[in-house]
Amino acid sequence: MPNYFTINGPNTPLANGSLIAAMHSTVDYIVRWVRKMSTQDIKFIQVRQDALDEYNSCIQESLKRTVWTGNCRSWFKNGEVDARVIAMYPGSVLHFQEMLQDFRTEDFEFEYTVKNRFQFMGNGLTLREINDGDLSWYMVK
Repeated sequence: MPNYFTINGPNTPLANGSLIAAMHSTVDYIVRWVRKMSTQDIKFIQVRQDALDEYNSCIQESLKRTVWTGNCRSWFKNGEVDARVIAMYPGSVLHFQEMLQDFRTEDFEFEYTVKNRFQFMGNGLTLREINDGDLSWYMVK
């Protein structure tokens, strides 16, 4: 589903750390995507199917070492005893946060609203230069 972002979706660390921290990192990740889309004329992004399949395989393999895959019926296994765990993340919240800091754009398909994907570069000048701003802002005293 293109351009669909969610907070607390599948495989979020719902019960193994601070949910607020996980939500905060998820929102930061979404904002990075929205910023990229809005500044680079991207019409839509969509997770590549091969990346999704590999991610799900990795998550399910990692979940095998957790208590959530035990022999019990649970909401995070869709009410089944031996089903896949669809809700939990197999690592800590800190691990989840660090994973989201890695912005893996190679795992997504893009479609642009313009013919040339590099059109976002503009005319080679920054707004700072056009508006007679400080051209040596990077120098500190």
